[in-house]
Amino acid sequence: MTRPESVCGLLLDAETDMADVERWGHVLISMGASHNQISPAAAFVVGEALERLGKRIEAKWNIAVDAARQVESSR
Repeated sequence: MTRPESVCGLLLDAETDMADVERWGHVLISMGASHNQISPAAAFVVGEALERLGKRIEAKWNIAVDAARQVESSR
């Protein structure tokens, strides 16, 4: 049986990645507000990083949801 503290820990584990989404948003805003052109290679690198971040968040979220369901079903 999964304890509620474990579910909380799983959610907290995703906290940094979720905060990084906002940070990447600031990067994109800065890039878009710049008078310099953004090279396709730079845009590609940012896109790849965001894609990896999204996959990590989704995986952590799914693990936390599964753990929460186990707690609920054990009640």
